[in-house]
Amino acid sequence: MKPSYFRVHPTIFQPILWLLFLIILSHISEAKAHPHSWVSVLTELEGDSRQLSGLRMYWTFDLITTSDALAGEDLSADNQPLVLQALAAEMLSNIKNEGYYTHLENQGGGLHFKEPDQATLTLEDYKLTLQFFLELEQPLALPLTDLTLKIYEDTYYVDFLWLQKDDLQLSESFHADCQLKLVEAQTTSEQIAYVSSLPIDAQGDSKFGEMFTQSVTINCL
Repeated sequence: MKPSYFRVHPTIFQPILWLLFLIILSHISEAKAHPHSWVSVLTELEGDSRQLSGLRMYWTFDLITTSDALAGEDLSADNQPLVLQALAAEMLSNIKNEGYYTHLENQGGGLHFKEPDQATLTLEDYKLTLQFFLELEQPLALPLTDLTLKIYEDTYYVDFLWLQKDDLQLSESFHADCQLKLVEAQTTSEQIAYVSSLPIDAQGDSKFGEMFTQSVTINCL
């Protein structure tokens, strides 16, 4: 997978964006040296008093990815909604075959999602946020024990990150008593050193994504 899955393409940045890019890189740990794109995630569990029906995703892209995705677009007041609508549909289509990078497991078995009806894209503080709902093909009846949720791109070109535990929430309609535990990736110093040594244009390894991703354990009554 290459960054073009999010419609990233080369462009000429203004000096201020290069400065912002360097600031971003300077605050990324060695473990985060390989990705080309960074996405902060907010996830809401959707359901009712009897079952979990799916996951609502809010993915906020970094400044550089946002700049690349919007390069050359007419973002005038009248045209911006059309641009964002078309780009949201394109992004969702491009990650469809990747399972939307979302891996939800129940007792070791992977669960499947229906194709989302649509996605919305907003632009705020110079960052794009993609919102879409992943409905489970088969809702899960309560109680739920030790569900595992991960979001990752196989080669680790794109780094997805829940920045804090509040980025995992229950929707207002999901009336369950849940414990959501955010677990950081358990990587070795050797793995971190290897990934950090790779040049920016290196071909990713298909195991990097899962190796360096966080996971969430979900238990609901």
